[in-house]
Amino acid sequence: DAPKTTDAPKTTEAPKTTEAPKTTEAPATTEALKTTEAPASTEAPASTEAPATTEAPATTEAPASTEAPATTEAPATTGEPGGHVHVPADEYFVEMEPTCIDLGLRYKLCTICGEIIPETIEEMDYADHVPEEDYEVILEPTCVEGGLKAKLCKVCGEPIDDTYEDIDPNPDAHQVLEWDITDATVFGDGSKVGVCELCGAEVNEILEFKPIVLSSTMDKTARSAYNKENDVDWLNHNELKDGIYIRKNINKIKGADQHYYPTEDEPDGNDLLIEVSYLWNPTMTSGGGYKGEPLTFADADGYDVFHIGATMDAKIRSGYTYEYLYPDSEEITKTPALGDYGWHRLGCRIHQEATIENDAVKYTYIATLYRDGELVLSYDLTDWAVNYFKSTVTALLFTATISDGELVYHDIGDGSGGYNNSYALLIVEEFFNSTSSTAYVVLGDMYMTAGQDFVQQVEKADSPILPDATFQVSDTVNLPAPIHYQFIEEE
Repeated sequence: DAPKTTDAPKTTEAPKTTEAPKTTEAPATTEALKTTEAPASTEAPASTEAPATTEAPATTEAPASTEAPATTEAPATTGEPGGHVHVPADEYFVEMEPTCIDLGLRYKLCTICGEIIPETIEEMDYADHVPEEDYEVILEPTCVEGGLKAKLCKVCGEPIDDTYEDIDPNPDAHQVLEWDITDATVFGDGSKVGVCELCGAEVNEILEFKPIVLSSTMDKTARSAYNKENDVDWLNHNELKDGIYIRKNINKIKGADQHYYPTEDEPDGNDLLIEVSYLWNPTMTSGGGYKGEPLTFADADGYDVFHIGATMDAKIRSGYTYEYLYPDSEEITKTPALGDYGWHRLGCRIHQEATIENDAVKYTYIATLYRDGELVLSYDLTDWAVNYFKSTVTALLFTATISDGELVYHDIGDGSGGYNNSYALLIVEEFFNSTSSTAYVVLGDMYMTAGQDFVQQVEKADSPILPDATFQVSDTVNLPAPIHYQFIEEE
């Protein structure tokens, strides 16, 4: 065996002398020295003669690796005693696959030690795009010109050049800049009429009337999904388990230059107006009917302005007191609270004023309820709006301060008072799972606006319009749908 002292010294510097080693006897071992590092000087020693002892040991063949390399370059080594010349694998190892937007990276590993061989590291060129299965329309066709479609790359999302295809012109793809619009309403579908800028044809489109149809059999999951889909899953209120919420921030209801408080352009300010049509129908009373107040007008994060009861007691709750539509209990038992079966229209107006009294701002907050254009109830909710929410949120439409004896008005949430989470809402609650058979509530023509007039100016009809009309809420259920109000305008 070779003595342990035959390992190569750790220094890689060549010996300063080029003379042959003074000890010329062959080492006792027959194996070649294991050092693989070439000396820093690549020149062979000046003396090329073999040592004085030239006889080979019993094993005379030294491994080929003991010969000085023909080249003057140093072989790759591990840099440690007992190192070796790296032997690269036949195949590259891919560290990072290339894509259409990123270069790849590959290298070879040493088959002996498994280390990366630095001189084999190289970048890989960009790969081809990876097409989606379906085509994407890149240029929409019109009534006079064709379009383009292509497949997009799954990686970069760009259209792939060799996938472009033409799309034939679409005779219905008109371009209309100005429409004459008739809104779809409870009374029927609406329309859009205009002239195509490209071909000059008259274009008529139907606007289908699509009310909201809710069923008492909707479970909590379905109600939550509806609320989230319509951006009404708010503040994790417990009521989410009981109702459907339709809301808008009161500041978003205003136009860009509008305010609820008086201005030079609008000396009377603007009221908050909420209006909706509802289909009062037999399913609301059959099988037990409603047990609470299913329709609610509210603001300030869902606190009540009006609860409207659909039970036979004809009850309307305003704030935290009760007012009755019919003072005669005998009449209450005969007449549904929300009118005869069919379409009716509710409107809620919230009006606010501010004055200076005893060097302090005094607010007036009046909520008014209309049914089919007729006044039902007007209620002073000032104390409720100002005091009940003082420590949490505000029900006010605006706030005011005093400067030099004059009122200075502020929008809610502008940093000068109030909170930016006051909402106008229409809530359907205390309705779900309250009947022994399926009940339906149907809502349509809903608006939340800021102004002086409701979007639909209506009045009670002398006799039902479309007296035999029905509305289909399911494959098997048609509800009576005569209309009990009419537009004040000539149409």
